[in-house]
Amino acid sequence: METILLVILKLSGLLYLIKVLDYIINWSALLKQKRVLINDNSITISIIIAARNEENTITNLLNDLIKQTYPSDKYEIIIIDDFSDDDTYNVVNNFIIDNGSHAFQLIKQKKEDNNTFGKKKAINLGISLAKGTLIVQTDADCRVGEEWLSTIVNNYSNSDAKMMFGLVAYNNDTTIFKKLQHLEFLSLIVSGAAAAFTKPIMCNGANLIYEKKAYEEAKSLSKSDKYASGDDVFLMLSFKKLFGNKSIKVITDKEAIVYTEAKETLKEFINQRIRWASKAKGYKDFDIILTALIVLLFNLSLVLTFILSFIYNALFFPFILFFILKLLIDFPLLYKITKYINRKDLLIYYIPLQILYIPYLCFTAIAGFIFKYKWKDRVVRD
Repeated sequence: METILLVILKLSGLLYLIKVLDYIINWSALLKQKRVLINDNSITISIIIAARNEENTITNLLNDLIKQTYPSDKYEIIIIDDFSDDDTYNVVNNFIIDNGSHAFQLIKQKKEDNNTFGKKKAINLGISLAKGTLIVQTDADCRVGEEWLSTIVNNYSNSDAKMMFGLVAYNNDTTIFKKLQHLEFLSLIVSGAAAAFTKPIMCNGANLIYEKKAYEEAKSLSKSDKYASGDDVFLMLSFKKLFGNKSIKVITDKEAIVYTEAKETLKEFINQRIRWASKAKGYKDFDIILTALIVLLFNLSLVLTFILSFIYNALFFPFILFFILKLLIDFPLLYKITKYINRKDLLIYYIPLQILYIPYLCFTAIAGFIFKYKWKDRVVRD
């Protein structure tokens, strides 16, 4: 038993090291990419926002969107109310009335259509009504800077991408719990961005951009309808399958970062992470599966080594050795992303996060296959 576990720990640790080193190299290469400033204001954009119970947050986003430096006659804002139980629809409608000089569409899904998961149906409905060449997708509780659309267009004009995604970070992380969330979330964001430099494996629907024409071609390949989560990643995988790895690009510009909020409670956080993990059942992509197995196997073997060290004392030293190795492996990548977004202050929580992260990852990865979760007041089990 001891020998088998040590072999697994060593092998998974080596593969994990190789994977993270690859991400570090890719992230550095991403930041070195040069772009020519192209003031192309001819591209039309449709911003898609699926909103459910966001009466307290969506006005902030809408205010950000009407302040964009990109010409207002070149973009429209489409909001789809996803069966909100609060006053979201009226809040948005009143905002539109007060800001009539901008192109808005506000759609309320029909009750008889509520036979599939709301957000995905809402996004599809929004895209079907979109007039823009480029679809830009974000969430109703997010914030964006004034240069967001202009930066997106410049990146698009500098590439032959069919799909792009930008960085996402947390706003107002005022508590230790939120700071821990932020640091963990940044590890996902930088890993996804770095992986996409060669082999895309993840993206975030809060900052997702794609050609409408390409979407029409790729949507039939998406397997997302079976799952409540994953509309972003499944769509990305469809683009990857149809157009290839190079059709998907990352926008690293700080002006294109989208900011969202960390969860207030541990229950909300766990529910969110189980929701994210639940879509793994639908993945058929080799790069995603391999990466997920390496990460899970290394962390799970660490947990088992620690537990069994109370029975087999000889396992305690290997556990300490490989835990320290993990600290050393992960730190450079987190240092790079926190430095890039001017949040190196978060690194004070690095070791506490690592201690919590290993068992948490193992739990949520398994729970995503087993448990129900609550999302936007809906109880879901894929």
